[in-house]
Amino acid sequence: MIQDGNCFFRAISHQLYRDQEDHVHIRFLTIQYLIQNINDFKCFIGRDDQIVQKYINRMTTTSTCADYIAITTTALALNKNIIIHETGNTSIFIHGSDFIEHQLHVYYDVQKLNYHSIICLDDTLPFLSP
Repeated sequence: MIQDGNCFFRAISHQLYRDQEDHVHIRFLTIQYLIQNINDFKCFIGRDDQIVQKYINRMTTTSTCADYIAITTTALALNKNIIIHETGNTSIFIHGSDFIEHQLHVYYDVQKLNYHSIICLDDTLPFLSP
């Protein structure tokens, strides 16, 4: 994935469509979900409306890196569980769906601060069973 601040959204786009070009649309869906459910996230962003609006404005801007709030919001907006893999660490499961088979897998390169889409050699998506 290109290191342009959109790498998380590019990786999710690739997981869904096998193409990273829909990253802008994925970001849009994420922000729309956040705005529609802002009361669920205010305690993580800030209770002050100006702080919340600054956060929304910042995350709306392409090239802004996804943080935990944006990743969680993306999972919920897409109704997908997002599993983040890192070398040497236990995978992080971000709940977005009640169905275990609704999984998207991304790898986070801690040294390069970059997300990548994970697919199997046969071009299928990985699956983690409970």
